[in-house]
Amino acid sequence: MKKNIIQTTLIIGMTISSMEGVLWLSSEAPPVKAAENVIPLNQSNATLFTSMKTDALYVNITSPLKAWKQSISGKANPGTKIQLFIDGQSIVTKYAGDDTIWTVKGLYLREGQKIKIKATLGAEMLETEEYVVGMGAPIFINDLNNNSTKVTGYGSEGSRVSVKTSSGSEIGFATASTGGLFEITIPKQPAGSKLLISQARAGEESEATEVEVVEAKDILAPVITSGFYKGSTKISGKATPKSIVRMHITRETGGGASNTISYSVSTNDSGNWELSVQELKVGDVVDTSSSLGGVSASNESITVAPDQVSNVNRVTSNSTKVIGKGTPGATAQVWVKEVGMLTQVGTQLIGSDGTFQVTIPKQAGGTKLYVYQEENKTLSNHVEVNVVQGLDKPTNINSLDNNSTKVTGSGAAGAIISVKANGKEIANGLVANDGRFEVAIPKQTIGTKLFISQVTYGDESEAVIVSVDGQLLAPTILDYYMGSAYIRGTVPAGAVKVILTINDQVVRIGNVDSNGNYSVYVNDLEALKHVGVSFGIAAQDVNNGLSEVTRGEVKEFPAPQVAVYKVGQTYITGTAAEGTSRIAVHDEAGVLYRVGQVNENGTFRIYVSGVEAFQRVGSNFVVKATNASGTKITETKGTVLPK
Repeated sequence: MKKNIIQTTLIIGMTISSMEGVLWLSSEAPPVKAAENVIPLNQSNATLFTSMKTDALYVNITSPLKAWKQSISGKANPGTKIQLFIDGQSIVTKYAGDDTIWTVKGLYLREGQKIKIKATLGAEMLETEEYVVGMGAPIFINDLNNNSTKVTGYGSEGSRVSVKTSSGSEIGFATASTGGLFEITIPKQPAGSKLLISQARAGEESEATEVEVVEAKDILAPVITSGFYKGSTKISGKATPKSIVRMHITRETGGGASNTISYSVSTNDSGNWELSVQELKVGDVVDTSSSLGGVSASNESITVAPDQVSNVNRVTSNSTKVIGKGTPGATAQVWVKEVGMLTQVGTQLIGSDGTFQVTIPKQAGGTKLYVYQEENKTLSNHVEVNVVQGLDKPTNINSLDNNSTKVTGSGAAGAIISVKANGKEIANGLVANDGRFEVAIPKQTIGTKLFISQVTYGDESEAVIVSVDGQLLAPTILDYYMGSAYIRGTVPAGAVKVILTINDQVVRIGNVDSNGNYSVYVNDLEALKHVGVSFGIAAQDVNNGLSEVTRGEVKEFPAPQVAVYKVGQTYITGTAAEGTSRIAVHDEAGVLYRVGQVNENGTFRIYVSGVEAFQRVGSNFVVKATNASGTKITETKGTVLPK
């Protein structure tokens, strides 16, 4: 399909004349030749240039100054410096060649822009007045064939766009909307005919775009074969040979707004095409279409996706993590297909190092996992992971009690057996080639739960849970004396409580400290206020298992044992019975000298320095001990001995 722009010659007054479509600026205008299709300029256009009086320097513009033109060209003396100004800004500087031609490319003129040229050659200079860019011919006209009934494209906002035949007959018109888009309904035209599309507004009429109507034929929508990925700046593919491929890339700019950039290219004889585009970003929406002979074919919109995740780990039926690498800041997602539907089973934000560990529930062997990453609200293509059957639990585990020092059983040859207690590994060992293993462990308390699993190539089986059996050893009982507030003693490892019984009836429960010591408060039990009464203490573990009962009896509160005291010593020392609450020294008549201190280990001391009686050899004294309830006092006599 051919599209030609019919250009008209601008004629500028004053010192400017036109010859074959050329704008001249010189001190002496060249001869004017007759020109066809000449449109007289209005008064504002007639003041485009200002002449500097010189016999040598000249400059002219040979290209029309119309909207959407992408270059300005002209002629000047060879070597003349040409400086282009647009809207008062110096855009570029060029020099006229030996052939007198100068050209500025890479422009995209807009209607209403102000153009000025400054020409300099040696000491000579010419400068134009500003010229306003006029209305251009309509652009982006759709391909037309003998079945077409619509003409679409872009023009100047508010202009009247007209479609005429080559004979000048108007067959349709419309007003360009806000933004310049127009659509004109026309009757079908024969193949080979030519249509002229122009626009007019406020007395100004543009050039015309010429479109040839071609024979309708089927074409293929373009296929992208490479370059469609984040960061790409070139996209290529295949389409019908000689067709026009169009691409629109839409990108969100925030706040619900978006921006669209359009590209087009012709395919070669083999149907190959390539476009240089803005660097693609995740979330960009790309629309492609092709046209030939007035027939168009388009594709559904496609979105630039994030890169696929990589380095995804092997996942087994024992796995609870999916590990891999992705784009920092994106979100890793793991999905499972269930009853024909994908269900998300785990997600995690990818860290700054690009790694992720998504926690998932255990999946059955044979399940397919689909691992994506989401960036800019767009999912990547998935990586498919097949869940393989993991290691089975170890088998044939031996029974364990509180005296056991090894775990034995069967596993996978070469696997590592791991034994854990309270969440920590306490031992491990290798499964032999015959599938048997023996792992040494420290003795465990009764009721401890051991978790025994096997591991190979990062796959850890489910654990076999074994409880440590056995009976607690019997507790010990310190001598209990009538009137003491507590029954005390020690328990074996694994015991958490003690139970006090009297006449085989549970009377009270006592606590065990972290060192294995226990105490049971009994000062309020009437039954234990009599010498000779029997009682029992049993230890209990976390599983409520009981030890054998240790028997004890209420003993007479004994007199304190007093160490030898020699004249002049600072303290009277000795030991007192469990439950002694007060220790004191008196004279033989019962007069109190001093009260002492009883330590936790039963030793005592009484400060007697300065007491006159203890400075004489042969003086007698009495040490009295009082039980916890204050109901019993026992005594021991002593004599001051020489040093």
